[in-house]
Order: sequence, then structure tokens, then C-alpha cells
Amino acid sequence: MKLGRYTLVGKLGARAMAEVHAARLDGPGGFSRRVAIKRIRPHLVRHPGVYEMLVGEGRLCAVVEHHAILQVSELLDEGGEFALVMEYADLGSLERLLDAARAGCPAVSCRGR
Repeated sequence: MKLGRYTLVGKLGARAMAEVHAARLDGPGGFSRRVAIKRIRPHLVRHPGVYEMLVGEGRLCAVVEHHAILQVSELLDEGGEFALVMEYADLGSLERLLDAARAGCPAVSCRGR
């Protein structure tokens, strides 16, 4: 499925307001870049306030620079469907990370606990 100039390649997760998809931006000469796209869930596209929350999140991420925060590169508006284009980080799910921390995985540390 295409969303603007991006090809959605798989769903990474969903929460109350949005779905996150792995996507690819293809260009000339074999150029390809993997990104994550956070889309407003279809049943909420016309819901008051949801667009403002997504835009607010995009604005905040665009001005905050920290290694633990994924950078937002674009706010898409494709025919009334709104989405944030973000850098892709293959970190697994937060749930899996928390499970590993609870199990005492040495690769995951919880300081101060």
C-alpha cells in the first residue's frame, strides 16, 4: 500500500489513537530508506482533536533532539489522512523490552530500582 511517496511494508503496532507502520521510501538509482509512519487510525480521522494531538506530537519531536527520541522528518497530509514520518529504529516492542527487564536480562538495566 502506498501513502504519498512511501510504501507501507508492515504494521509495527497500534494504540488508541494511531498505528505505526514500517515503510520504505524508494528513489532513483536504487536508493531506499526505511522509515516508520505513525498514522491516525481510520475510525478517528474525523474525530475532533486527534489531528491536533498528532501535529502537536510532531512539533514537539521536531524541536527536541535527544538520542532516545526518534526524529520526525515530515507531517503527511494525503487526501485527509494525516501521519508522521519518523526515523526507523528496530528496537522491538516496548512490551518485549519491559518483559526482558522484569526477567533480569543483563542487556537491559533499570537504574534506581
